[in-house]
Amino acid sequence: MSVRVPLLLLPLLFLCPLLLPASVRAVQSVFSCPLSAASVAGVPGTLPAFAGALGEVCGTGSFIHYWTCCEDYPFECCFHFQPWAIVFLAMVAVILVAVLLFGIGRFLIAMQREER
Repeated sequence: MSVRVPLLLLPLLFLCPLLLPASVRAVQSVFSCPLSAASVAGVPGTLPAFAGALGEVCGTGSFIHYWTCCEDYPFECCFHFQPWAIVFLAMVAVILVAVLLFGIGRFLIAMQREER
C-alpha cells in the first residue's frame, strides 16, 4: 500500500523549514520592565551598564515574536507572537484539521463500500 500526501499539504512541507530559525543568538536588550534608566544602560551614547535594575531585562524579538512588560506583574517580560503569525498559525491549523477530517471521511466511505 502506497502512502499518498494530500495536495494541500505539499506547500506546507516546503514552508516548514522556512519558519525555523537558521541560528539563535543572544543580543543585548534595550529595555527592561519597568522602563528605567537601567533599561538603556549599555546602549552606545547612554548610561554605562550597571547591575541592580528593579525589573527583568527583556529579550529582543524577531519577525515572529516580541516581548513586552507583563500586565499582571510589570517587573516581568512576557512573550507574544506577532498578530500576523497568530493568524497564519490559525489558518494552518484549520487547513490541517479540514484535511484530516476529509481524509477520515474518505477512509470511512471507502471502508463502507468495501463491506458491501
